[in-house]
Parts: sequence; structure tokens; C-alpha cells
Amino acid sequence: MQGPEYGVRSIFNHARKNAPCILVLEDLDAMVTEKVRSFFLNELDGIAANAGILTIATTNHPERIDDAIINRPSRFDVKYNFELPDIDLRRSFATKWVEKVARGERGRKVGFTMDHKEIAERVATDSEGFSFAFMKEL
Repeated sequence: MQGPEYGVRSIFNHARKNAPCILVLEDLDAMVTEKVRSFFLNELDGIAANAGILTIATTNHPERIDDAIINRPSRFDVKYNFELPDIDLRRSFATKWVEKVARGERGRKVGFTMDHKEIAERVATDSEGFSFAFMKEL
């Protein structure tokens, strides 16, 4: 209700009060809009001390993040790119999820009419281009 600047300030104030801490900003591209970018930069490395705060940010769209955020030294110095899983990783992931669901670890036990390996193979084959998050939702 008090606007995006208030939200950004609240996040950083909370982190400062709880330092040392790890501050994880998920989907940075959606959080730091044009309207709030300069305010975010001031909170990230402006006047207030951020000693003891390790800031980690995630994004699915690094191309949407302003160069002033993503490429300036001391803001986000280390970047990791995670490729989409290949068929072997998708098969392994699907196998684990099918088995969890069959055992009832995800709430309700489910009885499958197909063999678990067959289900995992179909999921792995039909999920080309899917991330693990999309596969989990599937």
C-alpha cells in the first residue's frame, strides 16, 4: 500500500537489523522496475551500511536487468548461469517426483496405472526446454 520504495526500504532495513544475514532477492528483474531502480541502487550500495549482508539475487531474465545493477563491480560480483536440464536430468527428476507422489510424501498417496519408470521417461521426453521449476509444476 505504501509503494515499491517502501517495500525495498523495508527489505533492506530488516536485513540490516538482522545482520549478519543472507538476503535473497528472487526474480530481481520483476522487483527492480524503472520506477524503483535508483532507489534500489541507493539501498544496495548507498549511504546506509550493509556490512554483514550477503545479497543474492535470482532472475530468469538477466537481459531485463539494468547494466548498472548487473555489471557494476561490488553489486553482484559473481554470476552463475544454470542451463536447462538435459533429458537424463529430467528423467532423474521425474523419477524422484513420481516416487514421492506414489509414496504419498506430497500429501495424498497416488496409485499409478503405468510403471513409474515409464511415466518418468514420458515426462523427460515431453519436457524438452522445461526448467526444474516448470517440471515440478507439471
